[in-house]
Amino acid sequence: MPDQWCASTVIRTLDGVRIEVYDRSPALPVRPFGADLWRESGRGLAMVELVTAKWDVVAHEEGKTVWCELRA
Repeated sequence: MPDQWCASTVIRTLDGVRIEVYDRSPALPVRPFGADLWRESGRGLAMVELVTAKWDVVAHEEGKTVWCELRA
């Protein structure tokens, strides 16, 4: 098994879906406060925040889970 791997889960909820992405990296994402159009990275969570009802990060002993909920 490689050092870095991830797993994703999609769960149907009563009013939409919940998406969870786990990875082994201990680095936690930073909440977006504006995306720089000229940078090659850093816009993913800004997009997630725009299109989801809510999202957050849960730190684990080994890695983290970033999740979001989309409403129907």
